[in-house]
Formats: sequence, structure tokens, C-alpha cells
Amino acid sequence: MQDTTRMSFFWVIAAIYVLATAKANAEMIKGYPDAIICHPGNSRVIAFLDDVKDDGSALYKPLLAETYATVTPDHILHYQGTKDCDGKSIDQLEKDGQTRKFGSGG
Repeated sequence: MQDTTRMSFFWVIAAIYVLATAKANAEMIKGYPDAIICHPGNSRVIAFLDDVKDDGSALYKPLLAETYATVTPDHILHYQGTKDCDGKSIDQLEKDGQTRKFGSGG
């Protein structure tokens, strides 16, 4: 009985370790990063994916904000007042390190 308990404990610890160190590398919705980081002026805004339409357009919205960024069906972000984001493609924002995927650390 004691050996069974020890073996069960070992497998629980091993499973926790594997799950804790595994790196997720997927967006919540394929093709759309979970968050985008932009700089209006000298501050940083993190806008989170809020809505994706059937036509491929999307909305990103900072928490507790009334403003939002739009993504057109061709994956171009429009976020007024953010020179580092406005007019860039999602691919370019990813290359520039301005996107995040939850759970991926990157």
C-alpha cells in the first residue's frame, strides 16, 4: 500500500511539473494575437482581443477604456494616435515584438 501511495505521489508531482513548464504557443483565436502593445505618446497601452467578426475584422480594447483598435479583414491594425501601431499588419507587429499570446511568455 505504501509503495502505491508513493508511486501515485510521484506521478502527481511529475504531471504538475510537466504542466507547469510546458510552453503554450497558441492564440485564443488562430491568426489573432491575444494582446497588442502600442505607445500613444510616452505611455504604453495593452489592448486585448475583444471581438473577431466572420469577415476577419477584429477589435482590440484596452481594459477599462472607451477607445479601441480595429483590425481590417486584411489584418491591418488601425489605432488612432499610436504611430508605432497604426497602419501596421499583425505580422509586422509580431516581428516588432508588439504582440503577446497568453501562456506563451512571448
